[in-house]
Amino acid sequence: MRMGFTLFLVSLLALGGAAHAADFDEIEKILESGRFDQRVKALDQLAAAGQSKRTEALALKAAEDEDWIIQIKAIETLAVVGSDSSRKALLKLSYEGEIQGVRDAAIKTLSGLDRPRSVARLAKLALKAKGMTKVYMLEAAGRLAGPDDLKKLRRFVKDKNVFGAAAGVRAIGRLAVHEDIREDVLKSVRGVLELRDDTGDFLAYVAAVEALAELGTPEARDLLVNEILLQEDDDLYIQERIARALTTMTDVEEALRGALTLA
Repeated sequence: MRMGFTLFLVSLLALGGAAHAADFDEIEKILESGRFDQRVKALDQLAAAGQSKRTEALALKAAEDEDWIIQIKAIETLAVVGSDSSRKALLKLSYEGEIQGVRDAAIKTLSGLDRPRSVARLAKLALKAKGMTKVYMLEAAGRLAGPDDLKKLRRFVKDKNVFGAAAGVRAIGRLAVHEDIREDVLKSVRGVLELRDDTGDFLAYVAAVEALAELGTPEARDLLVNEILLQEDDDLYIQERIARALTTMTDVEEALRGALTLA
């Protein structure tokens, strides 16, 4: 009697496993050629099934879908079913994704998989990258970076690619949220202010102003006050950017009065 019941359980489990496998086959078909709503539901089913080689492989394949919404949904699904095996594909999507939403989703998913190695790899790739590819790599690296990554990003502050230099400054500015390295962030950004009269490095200079606003420290405020006094009278764009940054800081009026007294 006991042996018969055991055999019944084994048969039941085997049938359950076969049904589960068939479900994945069906999900794969839907992801390849199903309607939009069916593909969204299929990705929800993958997430509900949890991490496995099969669920990860199916989500990775869907992350290459031509429909951006499906692509984003698949990348978000990889946050649940992905592993280190997904990192290479996600890294590529973080800078090669056709739209910002795709790149954003890849960066967010990477942050939960392997943030430190992702930053190191992006910074290394950016050294040889060109044009907007370099910009997107540095944007992703900056958003993933932690306090230990300042040195990796600092080298891009004076990059020969003007867009890359600006992206490097912005990436460093993002590190201002880490209180223990704010002084080092300030040092990295301060040198860029010397480019105020160099129109070729205009973008990096503006990024430095934004980075100082992110810092929000008294030292950053004083630097911005000094910068606004050094601007040409007809350069209203930069003056407005600096003024906007100063509105987020404290004791600005007092700092301005002090600077004008010394001027």
